[in-house]
Amino acid sequence: MKNIKDFKCPSWEDLPNEGLRSKQVIEYIESALSPIVIEGPIITATMIQNYRKWGVIDRKPGRMYYRDDIARLIVISIYKQILTIDEIKKGTDLSLKQQSLEKSYNSFASVLTDAISYINKAFDNEGNLTIKEEKFNYKEVGLSVLAFAYAARLLGTIIIKQNGIKNLRSILYE
Repeated sequence: MKNIKDFKCPSWEDLPNEGLRSKQVIEYIESALSPIVIEGPIITATMIQNYRKWGVIDRKPGRMYYRDDIARLIVISIYKQILTIDEIKKGTDLSLKQQSLEKSYNSFASVLTDAISYINKAFDNEGNLTIKEEKFNYKEVGLSVLAFAYAARLLGTIIIKQNGIKNLRSILYE
C-alpha cells in the first residue's frame, strides 16, 4: 500500500478531456487513486462497459471517454467500496439535480481529499487516534458522510493489513 499523506483527488480542471480509450482511463484512475485503494482492481474495462450498459455513465459513440465520464468513473470507483451501484446512481442523480457535474465533482474531490487528510492528521506522535468534532457544510453533508465512511474503511483496512496500529505510522507518514 502506498503512502497516503499527500493524496489529493484531482479536481475537474485536472481531469483529461481529450478523449481517452478505456485502457488510458483505467491507467489514469489507477494512478490518481492508487494511494487510497482499499481493494483492487479499482476499475477494469469490464466495469466500465457495465457502467455504460447500466446507464451509470453516458453511452457515447466511438468508445472514447471525456472529462465528464472520467469524473463519474472516479466517483464510482470510490463509492462502490461502500455503496451499491444503484445507490451511487441515485446519489449522483440527486446531486446533479442540485448542481452541475463540474461543481458536484469538485465538491466530491474536495471532500474526499479533506476526509483522507483528516484521518491522517488524527494520529498523535504516540499513535493515538483522536476524532474531534467535525462540522459539515449542509450542502455537502451527504458527500462528507460518504467520504468519511470511505476514509474510515480505508483506515480500518490499513490497520488490518499492517497487523495492527503500531505499524500504521510507516504507511501514513513516511
